[in-house]
Amino acid sequence: MLASVLTAWLVFVRALVVDWLADRTVARNELRAISVGALMGALGRDNPLLSTMDGHDV
Repeated sequence: MLASVLTAWLVFVRALVVDWLADRTVARNELRAISVGALMGALGRDNPLLSTMDGHDV
């Protein structure tokens, strides 16, 4: 299941970056925040992987 979630997230980020490269309607740091936020949302709050990321800049 985790592999499927990560694959879906990578597809999302790829599409997001391709669109961003064409238009650059948001700043790069905003693009990063969107990408990381989508990953955290896809993993869910109760996912044990999130506890290993606490306190680290992802």
